[in-house]
Amino acid sequence: MKARLVALPLLASLAAFAQTGQITGLITDPAGSSVPGAVVAIINVDTGIRTEVISNDQGYYTALFLNPGDYRIRVEKRGFKALERPPIKLDVAQTARVDLSLPLGEVAES
Repeated sequence: MKARLVALPLLASLAAFAQTGQITGLITDPAGSSVPGAVVAIINVDTGIRTEVISNDQGYYTALFLNPGDYRIRVEKRGFKALERPPIKLDVAQTARVDLSLPLGEVAES
């Protein structure tokens, strides 16, 4: 009986994961060096729901459990111009790879 009680939440979480996708990528500067600590905002175009993640020490970011739909990606880091990418379509169970290069210039607000 206890095994069933443990298995049900696990199956429910797996089912939820199967209904979502993720966006991942690498943030670099114009020279190709990684940019750690960049704020990556992933915005659902239809709902306006915003998910923020921060690039890690190697410049990689990942946003998990995103509902299918169209997403804009905006990246900010002090010392760089903010960058916004045109919307991408994310499907169920898709891992979209979106690498971005931040232009040097005006200091971003974040």
